[in-house]
Amino acid sequence: MKSKIHFHEFALLMALLMSIVSFSIDAVLPALGEIGKVFILQNDNQAQWVIITIFSGMTLGQLIAGPLSDAIGRKRILFTGILIYFLGSLLCYSTQSFEWFLVGRFIQGIGVSGPYVASISIVRDKYSGAQMARIMSLIMMVFMVAPAVAPSLGQLIIHFFGWRDIFVLYMVYATVVGLWVALRLEETLASENRLPMRVQAFKDGFKEVVSNKTTMSYLLCAGFCFGGFIGYLGTSQQIFMQQFGKTGAEFLEIGLKKLQESGIDFEKDICGFMLETFQGWGAVFYPKDFVQAIEDICKRYNILLTFDEMQSGFARTGRKFGYEHYGVKPDLLCCGKGI
Repeated sequence: MKSKIHFHEFALLMALLMSIVSFSIDAVLPALGEIGKVFILQNDNQAQWVIITIFSGMTLGQLIAGPLSDAIGRKRILFTGILIYFLGSLLCYSTQSFEWFLVGRFIQGIGVSGPYVASISIVRDKYSGAQMARIMSLIMMVFMVAPAVAPSLGQLIIHFFGWRDIFVLYMVYATVVGLWVALRLEETLASENRLPMRVQAFKDGFKEVVSNKTTMSYLLCAGFCFGGFIGYLGTSQQIFMQQFGKTGAEFLEIGLKKLQESGIDFEKDICGFMLETFQGWGAVFYPKDFVQAIEDICKRYNILLTFDEMQSGFARTGRKFGYEHYGVKPDLLCCGKGI
């Protein structure tokens, strides 16, 4: 039977299904500060749970969504995931409790795993070889736009409506994509090719993965690297400032003193200082006094101060540029991959 969806339309639909993950993470980044204020969070890093919980839901959801899509078909898992995602977004929009808000984000994570896993399987069902490479290239072109556009779109919604309306956008997104799938996309996994969902089959597949030394080596290396990085981002500020009882400016002064003791001449040896506006995907901002102390050092020794605004510029963090959160004025901004 001839497909009723055109090649380029199919690529766009698959890209939107895959982009629901990054869209659900990046669009809410500008709202983390507002969320912390509304729910009266005692610790700045608590806002990161808004991101962590959706990743946790995805981790669990992908374990289930893959085998289910092979058992019941691609469209059913798409509809199920989209519905779960919609309900999670509704809970986030309506709740007045931070704990229930995190539950909603976890449910969102479970929901997005369905479209994310199924979309890749649908491409594999319909295409192979050079055609599959071509369709994946088109999908990736659209997919890469989402992380760049989503934060600015989230900030736009905050400016005109409010941070909760970001979740209205998520519900509209889910509804539009769901209707598009229902009206235009045919089921790509024939009944005779489906694999029954059996616990034993799941165990056998899991056993095959964990018994493969090469797979487990890469998995553990990636897990430890990423886990350590995320753990550091989530705790470093509290450890340094609370455990050791130092302010951000004091830590900077200690580090600069060590550099001078090692023979570094600030006036002769350092021409510029480049700083990312925030740390990592969780939008963990530096202590304000730390950044202001860096600006003072740059002025004192005539050092060029540059901010990397690739991830935080153009209203992605609630300000036109991320450096405005610190009350400083850089000499140069880096936007994209060049200065």
